[in-house]
Amino acid sequence: MTVRPKTPELDDTIVAEGLTPAASVLPRAPDSMSALSGATSFGEHQLIAGRYELLALVGVGGMGAVYRVRDTRLDELVALKILRGELVATPGMQQRFHDEVKLARKVTHRNVARTFDIGDHNGVLFLTMELLDGESLGARLQRETALDINLAIGIAIDIAHGLGAAHAAGVVHRDLKPDNVFLTGGRAVVTDFGIAHTSSVSHGGTTGAIVGTPAYMAPEQIEGRTHLDGRTDLYALGEVIYEMVTGALAWPAADPMASMAARLLQPPPDPRERNRDVSPALAAIVHRLLARSPDDRFATAAEVVAVLTSAKSSAKASVRPVDKGLVFWAETRGEKTVAVLPFKSQGAPDWAAQGLLEDLIDTLSMTRGLRVRPVGVVASFAGTQKAARDVGRELGVSVVIEGSIRAVGTDLRLSTRAISVDDGFQIWAQRWQRPAAEILDVSDQAARAIADALTGSLLVPERGTQDPLAAEMYLRARAEQRAAYHSKERTEKVVGLFDTAVSLAPKDPHVLSGAALSHARLAFFSDGAQITVERERAQEFADRAIAIAPHLGDPWVAVATLRSHDADFVGAGRALASALRFAPNTAKARELLGSLLLEVGELDQGIDLLLGALELDPSCIDPRWDLVRGLGLRGDLDRAWEVVTLPCADTSVMQRARVRARLALWYPDERSRAIVLAEKLPVPGVLAMVVDTMQQFFRTGKLSDENRAFYDMSSTSGSIRVRLIALQAYAEITAAAKEDVAMSLVHVRNAVDLGLLDAAWMDGCPLLGEMRKEPSWPELRGRVEERAMGVRAAVRE
Repeated sequence: MTVRPKTPELDDTIVAEGLTPAASVLPRAPDSMSALSGATSFGEHQLIAGRYELLALVGVGGMGAVYRVRDTRLDELVALKILRGELVATPGMQQRFHDEVKLARKVTHRNVARTFDIGDHNGVLFLTMELLDGESLGARLQRETALDINLAIGIAIDIAHGLGAAHAAGVVHRDLKPDNVFLTGGRAVVTDFGIAHTSSVSHGGTTGAIVGTPAYMAPEQIEGRTHLDGRTDLYALGEVIYEMVTGALAWPAADPMASMAARLLQPPPDPRERNRDVSPALAAIVHRLLARSPDDRFATAAEVVAVLTSAKSSAKASVRPVDKGLVFWAETRGEKTVAVLPFKSQGAPDWAAQGLLEDLIDTLSMTRGLRVRPVGVVASFAGTQKAARDVGRELGVSVVIEGSIRAVGTDLRLSTRAISVDDGFQIWAQRWQRPAAEILDVSDQAARAIADALTGSLLVPERGTQDPLAAEMYLRARAEQRAAYHSKERTEKVVGLFDTAVSLAPKDPHVLSGAALSHARLAFFSDGAQITVERERAQEFADRAIAIAPHLGDPWVAVATLRSHDADFVGAGRALASALRFAPNTAKARELLGSLLLEVGELDQGIDLLLGALELDPSCIDPRWDLVRGLGLRGDLDRAWEVVTLPCADTSVMQRARVRARLALWYPDERSRAIVLAEKLPVPGVLAMVVDTMQQFFRTGKLSDENRAFYDMSSTSGSIRVRLIALQAYAEITAAAKEDVAMSLVHVRNAVDLGLLDAAWMDGCPLLGEMRKEPSWPELRGRVEERAMGVRAAVRE
C-alpha cells in the first residue's frame, strides 16, 4: 500500500510523491480497498503506525480527533483516537496513559466501549478502541431536547451497568457526560474510560485541582479533592438523568464557574418543576444522586440499577414536550467544522475556480454534522502562501479542504484533499479529470466523498447540467451572485446568466435555485409591472427546484423572500422553517427568520438567529442591521452602537448610514446626531434620501416639502415590503418632529391596513409613546398581534 505523506501542495506534487497517475488508478471505497468504476479519479488513505488505514474522521473533542480506521493486520474496523500533544507533554504522562489504558482494558461489558491498545505515530500518541455505530446521547438531546421517560430510565440503567463494571475493576470515569455516552444497537455504551481521568489533570500533573467537565462535575471534584471514587460518577449520572427528562442542565449558568458555585451552595433541583411527568420515585432518585456529600448518595451503581428498574415499571409512557420557545437552530454536539479553501487555478478561468468553490461549499453545507465556513470567510485566503493547517487554525476549523483546478486540453482537472488541522493527518485525497460539461457532476462527487470521509450524510440531487455553456453560465452566475446582492445592475447581469443556464439545463435544481433567488432579489429593486414579471419567474423556478430537490435551502429562501415582499409573513415563516429544517447552515435563512422573529416580538430568539447567521458568514453585512434594530428595541443601546460602528464593505455604507440615522432618531443625543450629520453619501438613491431627511430634521427640527414628497411616493409605490418600510419611517419622523399625533397615527394605520407585522416596533419604538395613548391604538395593536401569532404558529409547525 502507498503511504500518503503530508505535503503542502497538490496536483503535480501528487505524482512527484510516488502516487500512481490518475489515469491508471481506480477510486477507493470509503470502507474497503475494493475498486469502483471510473478510471479518471483516485483516492488514497494514509497509513498510521504502519498498520491502521485511515478511512474517515468520526469526531473532534477535547482530547483530540477520533478516526474510523481499518486494522490491516486483523482486517477489522476500529476507532483510533489521537491524543493532543499538550496532554502528554508533562514528564511521566505517557507512562500514566499506559497505566490507565492497561487498567481500562480490564473492563469488559456490553455497556462499556472496549479500549484495545495504545500506540505511537511519529511522536503522536493514539489509542485504539471499539468502533460504535450510532450517535452520542449529547447529539440526541441536542436534537430532541427531552426524552421519553421510559427511554431515559433505560439509558440510565445501561449507564449504571457500565459504571458498575468499571468500578468493580477499579476504574473511575470522572468525566461522565452525554457526549461520552453512545447510543448504538438498542443499548447505551459509556466511552473514554481510562483516558477521561488522565486527560483532565492539572498543570502540575496530579489528580487534584479540577478534573472533568464543569456542567457535570461533582462537588468534591470542584473542591479539588485528591481521592475520588465511584460515587463521583454516580453524581454525574444524576445530572445526565436530569437533563434527559427535562431538556435542561441541572445547574444552568452563564459561565462554568457560576455553575460550579451553584452546586456547592444550592440544593439539588427537582426535575418535576420542569416536567410534571417525572414520577416522585424518579425525582427522589435524581435528588439522592445529586446529594452534596458522597456519603448521602447511593453507595454503588448496582443500587442505582435496582431503584431505576423499579421506577421504570411505574413511569409514564411518554414525556410532555418541553417548550423552549421559538429556538430554531442550535449547535450540534460533536459537529465538525470545515473550511474549503479557494482553489488554486492553473490555467482554468477564474470564474470556474470561484463558482466551483461556491457550489461545493453550498453542497457540503447540506451535510448534517458539518459546519462549513462560507465563501465570504475563506475568500480572503485566495492566493495565500500560508500552510493549510495554519489557515485552518485561523479559521477555527477542525478540517480544511484544499485543491486546485487546471485546464488540461478540453478537460478540467480537479484535485482535492482533506487535512485534519489538529494533527496534520490527510483524511482523504482525490483527483478527477473530466470534460468541462461534467465539472458540476465532479463537484457533487467531491462533496459526497468529503462527506463520507467526515462521516456525514449528504443528500445530493442529480445534476441536469451536461451542456458546457450551461455549466459555464451557472458558475459565472455563482461567482457574481454574492457581490451583486445590493446592486440592481449587477443583479440583472446575474439574472441573465442564470436564465441562460436554465434554458440549457431546465432540470438542474441548483441552477433553478440560483435563478429563483436572483429573480426574487431583482423583484425587490423593481416597480410597476416588472415586479409581477420577476415574482412570477422567481416562483416558477423555486417551485421547479423544490419539486426536484426539496432539501435544498435556496429555493425555500426565494419563496420566503417573495412571501415577505407581499406581506404574507405566515408563508414566509413556513418557507424559512423548511429551509432550516432541510439545510440548517443556510445563513440567509437564519438571517431572514431572525428578522421575522424580531418583528413578531421574539426578540431574544431573533437576535440569536441573527448572531448565528453572522457566525456562519461574518462577511455578510445584512444581519448586522437587523441586529442593531433588535438591540435598539430591546433597549440595549451600547451593544447596538457597538455593532453599527463596526467597519463594513463599501456596498453597505448606505445601509449603515440609514441604520445609524434611525437609531439616532429613536434615542437622540449629541453623539448620535453628530454621527448622522457627518454622513456624506454622494450616491443618490432611496437610502441617501432617508439619511438626508434625518440630517435635515436634526438641523431644523422639521421635514422639508421635498422630504414629504419623497415619503409620500415611497409609501404608495413599489413592493408591499418597501411601502411598509416607508410608512414606518414616515410615522417615526413625523412623531419625532412633534407634528400632529393624529397625522403620525394615520401612517401607522396605513401600515397596519397594508399588512404590518411588526409587533416589536409597535411595543418598543420610543417615538410611538404618544400614539399608544390614543383610543384607536389597542385595535391597531390587536390586528398586528393576530398576524404575529399566526407567524409564531407557522414557525413552530
